[in-house]
Amino acid sequence: MNTTENCCEDVDLTTYSPKTGYSVRREVRFSSPENPLPAQIEDRNTLKEFFTRYGNVFVPYSGTDQHTSHTLLYFLYNLPDLSPTLGAVIERIKRYSFGGKVEIIRRLDPVFNIETPQDVQPVEKLNFYNFVKDNIKFYGVDGNQINVREFAMQVWLDRKKTGNAYVEMVFTETLGVKGVSVHIHKATHCLYLLTEKGEQKYVGISPVWDNNYILRYKPGVLPIYPGTIEDNGVTRTVIHLKNGNYVWYGRNDWMGCLQSA
Repeated sequence: MNTTENCCEDVDLTTYSPKTGYSVRREVRFSSPENPLPAQIEDRNTLKEFFTRYGNVFVPYSGTDQHTSHTLLYFLYNLPDLSPTLGAVIERIKRYSFGGKVEIIRRLDPVFNIETPQDVQPVEKLNFYNFVKDNIKFYGVDGNQINVREFAMQVWLDRKKTGNAYVEMVFTETLGVKGVSVHIHKATHCLYLLTEKGEQKYVGISPVWDNNYILRYKPGVLPIYPGTIEDNGVTRTVIHLKNGNYVWYGRNDWMGCLQSA
């Protein structure tokens, strides 16, 4: 009778199953799993063709001179909707930050504590509220008019997803009456034009970036603030809010947990 020590001496445990007996040996490489991210952020053919043709005009979100990876921008934009944990965290922060009403406070210096504490008086709040309500119109990514809290929430969400948010400012004056409208452009709709260091920067705006669409519908081009463009009494500019001190595009603050998400 075999003892516990020698009962398996003649059995090749790499090919033996106690239920089915011997089986074909399969090689499993648990020590070096394949990283799934490169394939998911590789540019599809339409984007490759676009940057092959317009690589000296527009700047992709990431990649190299030989291999662009603009798809990373779309991947980051959609990942909070695909990852339950990441999506839940971002949604919880959004509800906490924008769940209440807008509070009007005196402007605080972002670096130095030089302000003297002083509450804003009710009459001042009312005047500021009326000024914003009567003079500034806010529009969301879908082009519909929204209130200032919804506007702030959409800007925050775009910046949270990709590290970038684009806000177009439009100033008008008709018969001496001035007006301002503010529009959000989705981060996936915006591409920087390639300019030399120190030159005025411009951003192209289009819902689709491929050769066929661009040939049919020319993208809009607007200067980045403080640059402006004027046409028939209308002044326009784009404010780019981004995370990090990068030359072109920002990066999301949760990039470190990208692979886990």
